[in-house]
Amino acid sequence: MIVIEKTYDKIFKNKKMYLDYLFEDKFNKYFSIKKGGPLNNKIAEHSHFGLFGDSNFPDEALYIEAETYGVTSKFAFYLECGIPLLVNKRFKTLSTIVENNKIGFTFTDADLTDFKKILNISQKEYDLLLENIHKYRNKFTYNKTTMGPILSLLT
Repeated sequence: MIVIEKTYDKIFKNKKMYLDYLFEDKFNKYFSIKKGGPLNNKIAEHSHFGLFGDSNFPDEALYIEAETYGVTSKFAFYLECGIPLLVNKRFKTLSTIVENNKIGFTFTDADLTDFKKILNISQKEYDLLLENIHKYRNKFTYNKTTMGPILSLLT
């Protein structure tokens, strides 16, 4: 889980509030909390998934606000890193993109009680996710096809 610097500091200053994350960070070899910084996709080179799973928001409106502002850049960053995404279904737009393009998995808060079930996939299935991510990313690469309509408006 890559978080912005102020959130990272908040997690480690308010340990009671983030006890679940801190427990996973310490005892789960498949989970770690990393402090974000200037975009550098090397930070995720040993990661297998990018997570959008915060279930601390008490209502849907806060999910919509988070998805509208900060989450989109993290989504793009994980795609740049080339890692599949794990998205809570409460992030409606992102979970739809992930499901429709088969670039990761979606889950509900209830799924967190047996998360291994979601991640129990073969290497072949994981490789297919990686392949789908590269296909999806190519749709948004700057080239004449993708940028043509935008550039024609500017000239």
